Amino acid sequence: MTKTITKVHPASIDFLSNLTWEYAQKTLWENQRFTKSEVEISKAFIKEYYQMISPENFSLESSRHFRNYCERIRLAKEYVNRHPLRYIPHPTIWLNKHNPKGFAGTKNWKVKKESPKPVYVSVTEHIFFVILDEIQKELGGVA
Repeated sequence: MTKTITKVHPASIDFLSNLTWEYAQKTLWENQRFTKSEVEISKAFIKEYYQMISPENFSLESSRHFRNYCERIRLAKEYVNRHPLRYIPHPTIWLNKHNPKGFAGTKNWKVKKESPKPVYVSVTEHIFFVILDEIQKELGGVA
């Protein structure tokens, strides 16, 4: 009996990582410029998040993971907006999964704010989700 090995095409993970980076950069660091190296390191941290999705479930789960990532970015932005003495550090620090006060620390915030329906904070965020859903439908099991 031959076992089928499921793999995720690297372009799918790169696509999600790039979309997530664009959203994070515009939301958290809009007026800041980063070197190519800093952007690559930041995207590598984001990519680690998507690489944890099992290949067998990637087509079904990647859209939900993207929404969760963006929601956690939005929660961090809301937090610093409410607390003027707080700030989001450099992306190579904040996105590092080993930094409990960075993106990793937003996991508990997300769990506390869970709701049955996603809340779209802006038209841009809503468009991201609609486009991602359409791409997922078109790709089917290829993603």
